[in-house]
Amino acid sequence: MSGWQFGGEGQVMSVQRLGPTTSRAASGRGAKIRVTLGEQHRVIELECWREHDGTLVMLHPDGRLERAVVSRDGEHRWVSLDGQTHRGKALKKGKAGGADHQQSLEAPMPGKVTKVLVQVGDVVKKGQVLVTVEAMKMEHALKAPRDGVIESLKAEAGALVSPGTALVVIGDLESAP
Repeated sequence: MSGWQFGGEGQVMSVQRLGPTTSRAASGRGAKIRVTLGEQHRVIELECWREHDGTLVMLHPDGRLERAVVSRDGEHRWVSLDGQTHRGKALKKGKAGGADHQQSLEAPMPGKVTKVLVQVGDVVKKGQVLVTVEAMKMEHALKAPRDGVIESLKAEAGALVSPGTALVVIGDLESAP
């Protein structure tokens, strides 16, 4: 089971995969999931699948469909749903394991790269803005999730990107020249 926190304390959401979807709309491409919301432990079971364009479709028990764009930025997830974008952070289980040797930052949603503020080989600090992406008439600053060195740069100013497109790969400081 994976858990995500959106907002402050008490706004914790956990997601558990229950198995493959049974919906004909998903054509065997999705999963049945259980979502537990907040301290009240409100439980919703949904069927989810990805469309060809990367959109996440959620089928509610009442037959209602919702569409969301979900993408990754290091340990964070960006969820755009009903005209709002929310940033979620994975909850740690027990003590944190060893640091990732590589970590990529991905485009949070479809958009255009407006600035690339680093180059391969640059040493970066946690929280430093590396790339900005304009999406939905807003500029999103993608920040380094940890200290490291830029190992690979796949972002280019002016490029159009899809959700989940890897833009920057950060390696350990030990790999810095």
